[in-house]
Amino acid sequence: DAEPLVLLQAQKETAAFTRKNPEFHAPHLTERILDGSTNKSVIHTTIDLSLQKAIEDLLYAETLKRRGTGDSGAVLAVENQTGEVLAYVGSPDYFDPLHGMVDGVRVLRSPGSALKPFLYELALENGWDLFSIVPDIPMLFSTERAIYEPNNYGGNFSGPRTIREALGN
Repeated sequence: DAEPLVLLQAQKETAAFTRKNPEFHAPHLTERILDGSTNKSVIHTTIDLSLQKAIEDLLYAETLKRRGTGDSGAVLAVENQTGEVLAYVGSPDYFDPLHGMVDGVRVLRSPGSALKPFLYELALENGWDLFSIVPDIPMLFSTERAIYEPNNYGGNFSGPRTIREALGN
C-alpha cells in the first residue's frame, strides 16, 4: 500500500504517454488479406518492403506538414507490366485514432481526381503547357438521352485556372 502523501502527490502529477508504433508494414493490406478468410498458413505477396517503408515514411512526413488541411492520404504502387502490387499504404498512420484505420486505397472518391493527372499529361503531350488556362466553370452537355451537367466533388467551381494550379489543387 502507498502512503497517503505519496498517493496524493502521484494523483496530482500529469502523466504523458507516447506510443512508438511497432514495425507493422502494410497493415491495411494485411487486414484485407485476413478479411478474405483464407485458410492458408503462408500467403505470398508482391510487396517490395523497401518501397513500402519508403512510401509509408514519405506519406507520413507529407501529411504531418499539412495537419488540418490534408492529413489523410493513401498510395497504391502497381507494376504496370505485371499488375503486381509493390506497395499498399492505406493511411499515413495506421495507429492514428482519428482515421488511421480507414483504408484510403479502398475508399470511394471522385474519379476525376484520379484521372486528372493523366488528362493533363495528355494535354501537355499535345501542345499545352503548365500555364495554359482551363475553365473550371459550370457547363452543360446535351446527349441523346439527357443533359449532362458535370460538377466538382466539393460542389463549387474555381473559375479559370492554369494547368499548374489545377494539378496542385
